[in-house]
Amino acid sequence: MITAAEREESSLHGLDRAEEHLRTGYGLNWVPDEMRAGLHWAMEAWLLKQGHKPKSDWQSMMFQFLELAPKPLRSEASYLLSSFVFLESDLMGAPELEASVCDTATLDQWKEKAQRLLAKTRGLVTRMARESATQNQADKPTPSKRIPNADRPNGS
Repeated sequence: MITAAEREESSLHGLDRAEEHLRTGYGLNWVPDEMRAGLHWAMEAWLLKQGHKPKSDWQSMMFQFLELAPKPLRSEASYLLSSFVFLESDLMGAPELEASVCDTATLDQWKEKAQRLLAKTRGLVTRMARESATQNQADKPTPSKRIPNADRPNGS
């Protein structure tokens, strides 16, 4: 069984690959996909840490996360996921969209925009890992929260 820690590692690895593409200039078309994958792995790790069984495909798992996560995480994840779509169309073009929807940025401007989104994605991934760990700690019973004799059969 895959663990949350393994998913967090996959998440960071995806973000590292996006950063490498930006640094070298090779495979720039993969940058939005790597960031999206990194965020998806982080969402799956968050679900696992909360005790949920993630859905089997990323689309369903993403909706599961958006349903269960606290509003700040949900909002930022939604914003980033939509930003990845526009980042991709800014680089590759999107004939089905009107020209006014896509930026006509230079490649250097595109890279700067991608770097900003990568930094925001890393920040969210870090917060998701930290907050899920904090949440898990908060859910564990402490001596003051324990119900006397609750761990004994028949409460005696």
